[in-house]
Amino acid sequence: MPPRYKDPFYGINKLVREWNSNMALTFTPGWMTCLDESMSPWISKFTCPGFMFVPRKPHPFGNEWHTIECGISGIIFQLEPVKGKDS
Repeated sequence: MPPRYKDPFYGINKLVREWNSNMALTFTPGWMTCLDESMSPWISKFTCPGFMFVPRKPHPFGNEWHTIECGISGIIFQLEPVKGKDS
């Protein structure tokens, strides 16, 4: 059931929850992990919920994500979208 308020991330919330729970069950990270802010590049702010411009990134347009990755294999095993001030 959709939330009563307008959540621009409604379409991907379940995907992110399922990704995180699946990775928790199937992946065991190494002894070194890395917290990071990642960008998924996107061109149009009209088709991308949470579109951001972050000038310090190599690809400054798109969605920003808080991620945790294994420092040994480089595999991202937890992620969370940065929803920004408008959400």
